[in-house]
Amino acid sequence: MVFIIGIFVVCLTLEKLLTPLKIILFSLIIISGMHLGKIVYPLVMQQQPPPPNLHNQAENTSENTVLPYENELFSYSKTKPNVVVFMLDMFSGSHMPALLKEYPQLKEQLEGFTFFPNAVASANATEYTMPSVVGGEYYTIYNSNLRGDLRQNTTVNAFQNIAHSFLKNDYQVSFLMYYLGNKQELFKTLYDSPQFNQQFHWVDNRQAFKPYFLEKHPHLVQNKTHASDDIVKLLSFSLFKITPEIYKKHIYKHGMWLYNNPVDANSIINSAAMLYAPTHIGNVNAQKPTFKFFYSGLTHAPYGIFFNNNTCHYFSSGSTWKGGEIRWYMNQHWDTELCALSYLNDYLQWLKKENIFDNTQIFVVSDHSGDRDSINIPELFPRLIGQDVLLLFKDFNQQGALQIDQ
Repeated sequence: MVFIIGIFVVCLTLEKLLTPLKIILFSLIIISGMHLGKIVYPLVMQQQPPPPNLHNQAENTSENTVLPYENELFSYSKTKPNVVVFMLDMFSGSHMPALLKEYPQLKEQLEGFTFFPNAVASANATEYTMPSVVGGEYYTIYNSNLRGDLRQNTTVNAFQNIAHSFLKNDYQVSFLMYYLGNKQELFKTLYDSPQFNQQFHWVDNRQAFKPYFLEKHPHLVQNKTHASDDIVKLLSFSLFKITPEIYKKHIYKHGMWLYNNPVDANSIINSAAMLYAPTHIGNVNAQKPTFKFFYSGLTHAPYGIFFNNNTCHYFSSGSTWKGGEIRWYMNQHWDTELCALSYLNDYLQWLKKENIFDNTQIFVVSDHSGDRDSINIPELFPRLIGQDVLLLFKDFNQQGALQIDQ
């Protein structure tokens, strides 16, 4: 309480202070709050019960367990076409040949797929590349700029057009993705349309699958590694906003912010859950053909995963990267990509088990690559996030060994 009153009193006098003093004062307040939050929040969390066990709840009430958004996002047709896109943010496409060489079992796991090693992004950041990933060449940032289009309008149009294309062909359409454009404009002709609103679903809640993920990884609940990260991130963002431009990099620190731990554990859990859920939840109850777009930040910085013995070890500092030093903070990018591919293999095995592998078409793509960690690709100047992207494709009824299309 004294701390809050102190902030209030200081805010009343800020108008009389010079801008540099304001910045210094705010910085001291926020840093103090961060340390206070790190002490208090874990103590509070110790008093909280663990996340609800979704399976146990369902088993106590019904024999038919329905998991988060199972019917809205993860329901497939048994006999009609299913079209699925996995968008793995920041997966470096130039890593894939090395991954295939180091882990030859991936070639067997990716049965029916074709890998395109020469794929490149249309830009170097998610907000610029995503419209073209979804909508094609017309929506590249270059073409958008030539037309003089606003980027937000281009983004909304790209998502609307792909959704309409499938909806008009009587598909059930589902997106697991955060909003890049104007939410109201995006949904104007989708949710608000009596023709489409029962067949269209968009989930933007990044924490929706966190309880399910933690249930499957109970050791992460027991050690409470992620407990205080939300407060630390909030305060990091606040400090970042008021800090002069030249100092922001010292706060951001390649996505690691101002943590004592080397990783943002809460973000890693949320990002992992957004890929773990689509690859481990599903049924074959859909009565219509389906289109699904699943976004995941699992392969995006700050990483924090050690892939060992075919298992994703969260918040571990190790790495299976053996190809030489890339960057000290980039070694685990390799591990997150292996983790994502292992989840994808679980998914493919489930499709085969349910006998829907042949009537499911799959794209596995990325929007850009990592920060200066491309393999055998010259570094761009000025420094930019790389543009070598992942492109894996499996067509309907496609089987046989992994193909590489040069």
